[in-house]
Amino acid sequence: MAPPNSSFYQIGASLPVDAPSYVKRSSDEEFYQKLQAGKLSYVLNSRQMGKSSLRVQTMQRLKASSTACGVIDLTGIGRKVTLEQWYGGIVYALVESFHLEDEFDFDWQTWWPQKQKFLGSVTSLRIFITEILLEKIKQPIVIFIDEIDSVLSQDFSTDGFFALIRSFQNQRADNPNFKRLTFALLGVATPSDLIRDKKQTPFNIGEAIELHGFKLEEVEPLVKGLEDKFRNAQALLEEVLYWTSGQPFLTQKVCQLIRNTEAEISNGNAKQWVENLLQKHLLENWEAQDEPEHLRTIRDRLLSNKQRAGLLLGLYQNILQSQQVQPNNSIEETELRLSGLIVKEQSQLRVYNRVYSSVFDLIWVKEELAKLRPYNESLNAWLASKRQDYSRLLQGKALQEALQWAEGKSLSDDDNQFLRASQRFDIEEAKKANSAALKGLIGEFSNLDTIIQEVLSWTGGQPILSEKLGQLIATDKSSILEGNEHLGIEQLVRTRIIENWETQETAEFFIGIRSRLLRDKKLVVNILQIYQQILQQGAIAEDDSTEQMELLQSGLVIKQQNQLRIYNRIYTSIFDLTWVNQMLENWRPFAVQFETWAETKDESQLLNGQPLQNALIWALGKELTIEEHEFLIISQVLETLALASIFPNESKKIDLIAATTKLAKNANKPQAVIQEIFSWTRGHPGLTINLCNLICNSNIKEVEEVKQLIKTHIIADWDNQEALEDVRHIWNYLLIEQPHSFWTLEVYKQTLQQEVIAANDSLEQLELLKLGLVTKAQDKLTVANPIYESIFNQQWVEKWLNILWPHAQAVIAWFASNCEDESQLLHGEILQKTLVFVQGRNLSAQEHKYFMASLVLDIRKIRLALEEAENEAIQTLQKCSEVSNFQDLFTDIQSKHTQTWQTIGNWSQTIKDIKEREQELGQQQRELIKSLLIKDKKQEKQKQIFADFIQNFPKTGLPVTIVTGFLGSGKSTFINKILENTCPKGAKVAVLVYEFGDINIDSELIDIDSYLIEISSSYPINDNDLVDKVYHVLEREEEIDYLIIEATGVADPLPIVLTFLGTELRDLTRLDSIITFVDAANDSLDLLNSEAALKQITYGDIILLNKTDLVNEAELQKLEEKILEVKEHAKIIRSNYCQVPLSLILNAGFFESDKYFDVASEHGYNYGDYHHDSDYLNNDGLTSVFFQSEKPFDVNKFENFLNEHIPKNVFRAKGILWFSGIEKRHIFYLSGNRYNLDPDEWKDKPKNQLLLISQNLDRETLLEQLELVTN
Repeated sequence: MAPPNSSFYQIGASLPVDAPSYVKRSSDEEFYQKLQAGKLSYVLNSRQMGKSSLRVQTMQRLKASSTACGVIDLTGIGRKVTLEQWYGGIVYALVESFHLEDEFDFDWQTWWPQKQKFLGSVTSLRIFITEILLEKIKQPIVIFIDEIDSVLSQDFSTDGFFALIRSFQNQRADNPNFKRLTFALLGVATPSDLIRDKKQTPFNIGEAIELHGFKLEEVEPLVKGLEDKFRNAQALLEEVLYWTSGQPFLTQKVCQLIRNTEAEISNGNAKQWVENLLQKHLLENWEAQDEPEHLRTIRDRLLSNKQRAGLLLGLYQNILQSQQVQPNNSIEETELRLSGLIVKEQSQLRVYNRVYSSVFDLIWVKEELAKLRPYNESLNAWLASKRQDYSRLLQGKALQEALQWAEGKSLSDDDNQFLRASQRFDIEEAKKANSAALKGLIGEFSNLDTIIQEVLSWTGGQPILSEKLGQLIATDKSSILEGNEHLGIEQLVRTRIIENWETQETAEFFIGIRSRLLRDKKLVVNILQIYQQILQQGAIAEDDSTEQMELLQSGLVIKQQNQLRIYNRIYTSIFDLTWVNQMLENWRPFAVQFETWAETKDESQLLNGQPLQNALIWALGKELTIEEHEFLIISQVLETLALASIFPNESKKIDLIAATTKLAKNANKPQAVIQEIFSWTRGHPGLTINLCNLICNSNIKEVEEVKQLIKTHIIADWDNQEALEDVRHIWNYLLIEQPHSFWTLEVYKQTLQQEVIAANDSLEQLELLKLGLVTKAQDKLTVANPIYESIFNQQWVEKWLNILWPHAQAVIAWFASNCEDESQLLHGEILQKTLVFVQGRNLSAQEHKYFMASLVLDIRKIRLALEEAENEAIQTLQKCSEVSNFQDLFTDIQSKHTQTWQTIGNWSQTIKDIKEREQELGQQQRELIKSLLIKDKKQEKQKQIFADFIQNFPKTGLPVTIVTGFLGSGKSTFINKILENTCPKGAKVAVLVYEFGDINIDSELIDIDSYLIEISSSYPINDNDLVDKVYHVLEREEEIDYLIIEATGVADPLPIVLTFLGTELRDLTRLDSIITFVDAANDSLDLLNSEAALKQITYGDIILLNKTDLVNEAELQKLEEKILEVKEHAKIIRSNYCQVPLSLILNAGFFESDKYFDVASEHGYNYGDYHHDSDYLNNDGLTSVFFQSEKPFDVNKFENFLNEHIPKNVFRAKGILWFSGIEKRHIFYLSGNRYNLDPDEWKDKPKNQLLLISQNLDRETLLEQLELVTN
């Protein structure tokens, strides 16, 4: 035979889709068909039953039928993560499974945090599935959620996740798109474990898939793995199934053992051979051979919970012994089935297979129980005697220790019966002992037996009470009269034990009983109610409930003839009906939930609905602990959020709970205070948090103080409360950002007026909902809460509508007339002023239509007025043939002519008034900048908010001109010309000079006087630097009329332009033009081939060809043709020494913003990511040298340097020079072969500064030569 392939079988983990040993069961087809039909399905079974392998195979089949499949392995997300991380892991798994990032370019890492921050995890996941997954994947979709039981280890509730799955199923009728979406859930759990709210569980609408062990008719793939080694492979496999019952993991493992063994099968005895193999390699010393781990997993699951292990072992022991146990769906039964140890077949519970019953046999069970019970030997002996050997029952201290050990544990029936029998036996024995002890204690009485009998009638034989009563009789014998013993003893019992029992000598004993009775806070109410029944009825039937066991263990009751009775008359008298009723009245109605919540912080234990209201009523006037207050407050918080359909993210929810629970320590009536707060905030998280913090910081204690605080500090003075970010956000959004003009405010105004309006999902309603200013419930919109209603009231709305949208009411009225009422349209001067007012603002489609109709009406009115004047003049002219006095006719026509010109003049005056109004609004804009924006430059967020506010006013803005061009082309001279012509007339010009490198040359060359603001900065800079520089200009006290930016000679102007267009500067400034200087004498045609020069010409609005007096006409035309080749239709202006009319270049309005966004997109610019320098020097092969020195030049040496040593390829140089022996500074320019040295006054401490630009410059040599020029 061929040598066996040792890798044929796979033990543990999911089998690959092409695994030869995969066994197809009936569940495979069932699972596939249900998912193919779009049915939500779940496979909840014990570990290593082949769930994950089933998933792999089913996914392969579904994909082959054009169904898209995704997998969420919940163990991969992690065990101890936050709720946000958990849901983020789910989204990541879906993105990876469906390749959304690679194939659809979906940036989930940006999308998810933004959605989760504002909408919460569950809602964001719903939107992700509906708006992303279902939109991008057009096939049917199945999402497999594996290891679903891992949710049990998380510290937060995942009910919302399961409720979401259920909602997708339920919405199929309303949204056919959801019919493409199906879920499959796999794990080791029961539905009740996974979700507590039965109304939200998806399991009661899903299809359960049962996994059974391999059957003989299914295992042909496993037979093939043995055929190449054994002739009787089929017989061997039958024996394997006999031991494993087809358990997938064990079956694969045993097959692998057989395949790998070298032992020979003797005489074809497969049965004995397989048994021997299993004994040696699996059963003997099984813990050491359990690799990969399987049997140890079962063991650990049984024994991990010490409180329940005894009950699990007891039930398993019964199944082992009786072989047939009826299932009852108890928790213990379910746990045993999930462990894989037992199965349910034909309405019976049995051990799954012979391997399990061999490993976990009766001996093992007894050993484990012995480790758990302190009374194991006595119990086993008692059971062995068929419960007849009373000597094996516990008594006295041993019984008390056993009861103490049993406290809080879930015990088997045998344990419970043994302990109850011990208690009964202990009581009877105590009575016998008490009788003997009492005789010795009481002493000589002729009626001793009668006295003892009377004592026991009161104590029931309870040792401590019997001894105490005996002592009382012995010390007061005179009170016990023969014939009236019962009266004397009753008097002693009542006066020395029962009355005021908490002050008597026996107080500690009774307090102990009371403590034991009330120790399990979760069961107290039920226990007291059962005890109440016993008091009322005398006895009740035993039912072995946990509450009855607690009563028995308290010692207050005993079991007699399968009934529970009160132990004795003293107990009946102390713990009477009055005491029980008082305890029930004072006991928390929420005790069970509170105790569980206090231990686990499980939110499912919090109260809601009527139980919460009952608890709040009960709590009135009662003294509660801080933790009890917190329990009720958190219950109030979560119910309020749920009723208001508010779903904050986990972080906000934690902050909300932290803020509200502080009231438990600070307020006198925390529940009443939180109710008052919610009556104002309606659960709004931000408002509630801020209000709670304000209350605590203000040391507010009473409800009335809270009301006053809200009215005075929140509503009347909200703008001075820094914490009220939510209110401030709404204010900014509606009045500053104004996303949809006035219509959003108008819709909100209707909501205020009508209190409730129908929801129609309009853009305006959605904006209000997104803001949180209104809420939606049952297709109705209402104002979100009374605080918003009080701050953003109707007066506030009308005030700002009048200020920001004075045309609003006219627009509304015009549309209400079906666009027919022309009296609502604007015309003439009012129309022109309104158009100026709304210039540049976000207008709705309705407003655009309204203003177009107004313009048409205005044009018609002007035309009609002029036509009327013309017709009247023509009629007058026609009268010439009828009259002889032409002077009157001439005067009449002349008058009409004058009226016509007056109409036109009035129109012109209107335009003039509009211009003046525009200037006034521009002044308002500047004042707003100073009063609102510039107050705190460091507050970037506020800076942005107020910058946005400016865009609601007409956009005049600070005009800006960018001046660019190569060194020496005349930029600085040109700027000086502007200053000479504007500053003496009162205009204030700011000049922003950007140097190339660190030497401040260009700014030194500009004439600075009292009208100039000079700001210099060196390249490279980023957009933030430029924004800060412009803000510095805007923030000056004196008004600036114009800003000029001189760019370095090697700069690309595009990044500077994009900074103005892509930041808040677009609303604060107005780009007027880009002026590019070209040196006609030295910017050769070859130079125009450089990248830097081409960019400067391409983006220039005006090409100023300077120094044209130095070039002949032919050369000028050739240069202009070259420029036109670079930029078609370029506006070229010739000049000599920068002499050009300023009206041609300033306030010219040549700049067009739209083309720059297209250019930016083509070149890949991203605003905020670029720098305003470039690599043009490197790209063009250019280098630069900066030289500066505190020593003066020798003028003769410098002249010699220029004539003899300066490299020929230096084509540009600029500097401020200091010559020894000469008082004035000299401005140095070099362009090509020509240079100038112009004397000027020093403005600062003398020094030499020189910049040279060339190709392939020897930097070190040049610097050494310049150093030699100095003295």
